Amino acid sequence: MVKKNRLSVFIGVVDQHASHALKDFVNRHERLALEGMKDNSYHIQRCVQNYIYDLIIIDVEFPALTAFEILKTIKGPSPVIFISQKKKWAAKAYEFGAVDYIVYPFKINRISKSLNQYLNLVDATVSQSILNRRLVINQCGSQVYIDHKEIVFIMSNGKKSTIFTIDERIEVLMLLKDLHAHLSKLGFVRLHRRYVVNRYYIKSFNQSGERDKVAKIVHDEMEYIPVGRTYFKDLAIDDICIVVR
Repeated sequence: MVKKNRLSVFIGVVDQHASHALKDFVNRHERLALEGMKDNSYHIQRCVQNYIYDLIIIDVEFPALTAFEILKTIKGPSPVIFISQKKKWAAKAYEFGAVDYIVYPFKINRISKSLNQYLNLVDATVSQSILNRRLVINQCGSQVYIDHKEIVFIMSNGKKSTIFTIDERIEVLMLLKDLHAHLSKLGFVRLHRRYVVNRYYIKSFNQSGERDKVAKIVHDEMEYIPVGRTYFKDLAIDDICIVVR
């Protein structure tokens, strides 16, 4: 689903007073959405391994694991606000993508300052069109964030492109090659001069006629995508994790 101007936040904080203050602040913020909240290090680890959050707010120290041990296990870097009783971990925190480092005890205006610092960072980089694995497009004068996992394929229409998500289609004034440049590192492959496809929605490659191939995809509107011979030669089939028939 497309979310306008909402960035997902995960809170992993043990102190109940601090966690509730953070929760209330995030829930009231028009640009943030609380997507997860845990106070056990193993539960936190499972959450951040299974979902990519736009921002993680986390204690440095837990009884079992440290925040650094948890963050080492996730697939990619995420912006992090660290909270700790000690100042000594600050230098190490910035090696793990720290947006800020907050020392207990703190007041709510300190959190406000930290989150505004993060949002300023977002605003400074949003023109890159891909931020924290979300495609950012301009539509009707406002920015729309599309989770890359919900994009099935993109079709070129000259200077415009149509993005087909799981449940809707969105027309944007962007060239297909530019969209592919942004999304190629996130699992999107060019199959045809008119099509870029999320490899996770490709079920198989099938023969169509003597020479042509098509890709069978998971989508209600379109079941098959034509595959150009030149593009097929460049595909790393093993990386797509499907069977070529």
